[in-house]
Amino acid sequence: TRHLLELGHTRIAHVAGILSRSGARERLEGYHLALREHGVARDERLVFEGDFTEEGGREAVARALGSTDFTAVFAANDRMAAGAIAALREAGLRIPDDVSVVGFDNTAISRFTYPTLTTIDYPVTTMGRQAADHLLQLIAGAEPPPLPLIQPRLVERDSTRAPAR
Repeated sequence: TRHLLELGHTRIAHVAGILSRSGARERLEGYHLALREHGVARDERLVFEGDFTEEGGREAVARALGSTDFTAVFAANDRMAAGAIAALREAGLRIPDDVSVVGFDNTAISRFTYPTLTTIDYPVTTMGRQAADHLLQLIAGAEPPPLPLIQPRLVERDSTRAPAR
């Protein structure tokens, strides 16, 4: 969301995950935080719940296109971002010329969408390994050092640019 705001987008649709899940709520909170940090008013009409699948992203963006105006989409994962791209293309829109799209997770699908997907790299596998190692050390009676805070990083590809309108 910050990347899109820094490009000049202010009407950013958010394709959230299943909001009963904590990860989806945390990503929605991050979306709201970035808007607040950039002085952009929160508009709940720009939030659309998906289900973490390509079809869920496609359906959420299809609903968004029928109800509100936006220049960018932040999807809570890469699969929904791929579905969002499909819905935008089905509507005759060009990515990123008409609408920019950002995903989350930096999964393989992000390198194979057209255009390639700008995404957030969040190294879940690394985090899982570190947590498992930490737990094994605790079970063995050791006192492991605190787990390091892993910062997500933006992977810029071809799906974003400054808004044309």
